[in-house]
Amino acid sequence: MAQIKFSLAELFDFLESLEKLPSKISIIQIDKNIIKFSFHKKIKLKTTLEFIAYEQGNLIFQLRSGWFIDNFFKMLSFISNKYIDLDYPKLTFFLQNFVSDNLQMVEIEDVIFENGEFHIQTKIQKKEK
Repeated sequence: MAQIKFSLAELFDFLESLEKLPSKISIIQIDKNIIKFSFHKKIKLKTTLEFIAYEQGNLIFQLRSGWFIDNFFKMLSFISNKYIDLDYPKLTFFLQNFVSDNLQMVEIEDVIFENGEFHIQTKIQKKEK
């Protein structure tokens, strides 16, 4: 068993380095479990993303913003792919899918979020011969 420890800022730096973040998102500030960012779509839309929970291999976040932007995100609720599902205001990041695709032998056992850091308990799956 191994433990991986990283902050939200490090997670987003990692996703950005792998070019997994949409180019229209620019991160403004990260404060413990809250991410303040802008979404560029003809106009700059400011919003926050708050970490809520870890459930069955998924990181659950909640989007929050003003009335106008909330209505904009409601129109985007159909966005879904292998790693992200937006059911406004809930945003799900499929962490186990992401890890499985990028670190094939690693399986996530548990995720704890405290003091602004994720603590991920993993186990290594042995390759079958």
